[in-house]
Amino acid sequence: MTVPAWKWYASVGLIAALFAAELFLGSVTLTAADVWLALKGGHPDDVSALIVKRVRLPRAFTALLGGGGLALCGLLMQAFFQNPLAGPGVLGISSGAGLGVAVVVMAGSVGMVAPVSIVAAAFIGAMAVLALILLFSKRMRSPVT
Repeated sequence: MTVPAWKWYASVGLIAALFAAELFLGSVTLTAADVWLALKGGHPDDVSALIVKRVRLPRAFTALLGGGGLALCGLLMQAFFQNPLAGPGVLGISSGAGLGVAVVVMAGSVGMVAPVSIVAAAFIGAMAVLALILLFSKRMRSPVT
């Protein structure tokens, strides 16, 4: 199935508009001149330059890369399993991540649990469930199963 060119252009335009809106909107109102001057290099002590460079621009890039990464992972999962309904919630990967976090929190309930260990436990739990799914998918050839 081919996507019409105008839909690609509309998607790219919408992403660019939302990226630009992220630079302008916030608790501090900035004008287009303030944002443009900050992006060009502006005065290092200027508050608007600090807001754009250290807060809004990294946040906009993180949202762009994070959203794109999630979309790509969903596409790859659906293509790999040849199932348009495949997703982390449907396949149990999210539950595996939750189980990993629950095990670490319960094991470390006596003391403080480091946030890094919680993220690592979620990753390990999700990868363990994904490994089990891949193992079973090699044995059962039907994408419906």
